[in-house]
Amino acid sequence: MKKVTKANEFCDRVQAEWLLYMCDSSLDRLQPDFETSGNICAYWQKVSEVPDGMGGRKYESLSYLAKAALTLSHSNAIPEENNALLGKEKLALAENTIVAQRVVKDCVQIFWSITMYLLQRMLLQLQERLT
Repeated sequence: MKKVTKANEFCDRVQAEWLLYMCDSSLDRLQPDFETSGNICAYWQKVSEVPDGMGGRKYESLSYLAKAALTLSHSNAIPEENNALLGKEKLALAENTIVAQRVVKDCVQIFWSITMYLLQRMLLQLQERLT
């Protein structure tokens, strides 16, 4: 973890919070909610809200790390999709340009079917008026 963080203090806080987390029996009340819902993000959100004795959050750094880990991709599908999207001639594009292309592609995939549905619906309504 020290290789990917900028500050050793963060690593030290996470390690200390992890030791507290492992011994904290008050978190057992969160376990049934997680087992029934299966929502790991909601579980870590609740863990992040556990107060410490001084009005702060007891597991602030640990829950931050857990949420960051949950955002990591579990496969290489997105990088492969980026390669297919870019092609060999566009490999020198800036990161924000690649992100913009992905957003446009995703929006077209999501909203094209909706716009086609609305267009078909309008055409049917027009046809009904004409007949």
